[in-house]
Amino acid sequence: MRALVGEGKIGLRPSPLRCNLNRKVRWPIRAPATLDFKGQVACVRERYREAQKQLGLTPATAVFQRIFLSDVLNQAAFVRDSGVFDDSVAVSIVQQPPLPGAKIALLAYHIVSPDPLANRLASHLRKNSEPFRRRTTVK
Repeated sequence: MRALVGEGKIGLRPSPLRCNLNRKVRWPIRAPATLDFKGQVACVRERYREAQKQLGLTPATAVFQRIFLSDVLNQAAFVRDSGVFDDSVAVSIVQQPPLPGAKIALLAYHIVSPDPLANRLASHLRKNSEPFRRRTTVK
């Protein structure tokens, strides 16, 4: 399922990302441009948690998150401290304005699988994401 997160709503539609019994889920999360930056960060954080609950996803299924910021040098530290992403997930912070007026967006990627090998791979990616995170974020 792909969660479509719009202005205050989370909608679901079938995702083309299916492979055998594995379920790969990715979705963008955006905040309304009418909020200030701190409000947009809080909105993205809340919408992500709401979408996880709605889709039945746990932090253990998370593999990767990409955060799009309009001004990475001035915003990355606040986003890191805000709780938008979990330290056990590979995170990429990119300077690319999400939409006109928006200052932050999040692309989340999860894998749900009954296959122990797929779950071990996802766990390995989460455990070994720290060097990746250090290379891709600005401190």
